[in-house]
Amino acid sequence: MPPTFKIGGGCRPVQRTAIAVRSHDAQKALEALIEQGRLDDSRRISRTEREVQLPVTEPPETLPFDFEVVEQQDIVPRRYPTPMAEIRARIQEELPAVDPAALPESWEKIGDILVMRFPDGFAEKRRAARVYGEVLDCRAVLEDIRGIRGVMRQPCVRRLWGDQDTETTHVENGVAFRLDPRRVMFSSGNIDERIRMASIATAGEIVVDLFAGIGYFTLPLAVHSDVRVYACEINPVAAGYLRSSAALNDVAPHVDVRQGDCRSVAPHGVAERVVMGYLKAAPFLPTAMATLHPAGGVLHYHCACSTDDFPGEPMQEVQQAARNAGRSAELSRHRMVKSYAPGVVHGVLDMAIR
Repeated sequence: MPPTFKIGGGCRPVQRTAIAVRSHDAQKALEALIEQGRLDDSRRISRTEREVQLPVTEPPETLPFDFEVVEQQDIVPRRYPTPMAEIRARIQEELPAVDPAALPESWEKIGDILVMRFPDGFAEKRRAARVYGEVLDCRAVLEDIRGIRGVMRQPCVRRLWGDQDTETTHVENGVAFRLDPRRVMFSSGNIDERIRMASIATAGEIVVDLFAGIGYFTLPLAVHSDVRVYACEINPVAAGYLRSSAALNDVAPHVDVRQGDCRSVAPHGVAERVVMGYLKAAPFLPTAMATLHPAGGVLHYHCACSTDDFPGEPMQEVQQAARNAGRSAELSRHRMVKSYAPGVVHGVLDMAIR
């Protein structure tokens, strides 16, 4: 049976009609509407904290997820069919010396802060950043210089345009993450895994997140499942944001944030589920085994691995650590989260530990 949708308030003018979807369904909905020829690109897409409204010429009969037909209250005409088309047009007008082929076509929007990378030798970064920020409705634009550094997982970025204050709230799948992208990392590319983790636990479980960060997996688990999470994080800034976000999402009583090296602060013998969301986590496998309940549990083991060696190589790492702890480990499921580098995959293994 196709997902249900609602139409309220009687007939509405076609030029105001939109469909409202959950934020994490927006990209798929946009692609479906374009394919069906129902997207009204004369109006801008509008967003709230929990939903995205996509203007349509007429509502679709069905989509592979829930949606609601609504009336857009604030109509903002769009001069260009896509944000990138508007960016190109404005930069061509304002910065005619810039090669259009050099303009970045991808970026990361975290709350209302934009993080992007310009090619080497790009001469007009700050002026171009202003255009990107204005078109994409952001308060500030940060340049990703060298990715993430060190065990603290600190971003190496600099501000190109906009507000000095880059603290923001990023909302996805009904979870609010408070952070400053200049001080702590956030990877939008892992959204599918965060959504999966939101519904993977059983009510009443005790979960230990050994590398919690700002709560990438801790918060979806706490918000969408009736579980208790021990969240270990070595970076005090990230741990502070996790505490703030737990309070913001009304789950603070269910999240025990433990700031420090997980080898020192993780509880022992209590976890029915352990999350290892750090790509260099192999040296911490003994800690994961000690954290698990004596009866066993599930280990979610993230890794960066050669595509040819996945999942065999990381599976053997977990199995060896289990044997060293007098346990056994069996692969339940594996998936590629995303491409990490040419020939290298960011993957995750769900391992049953007994």
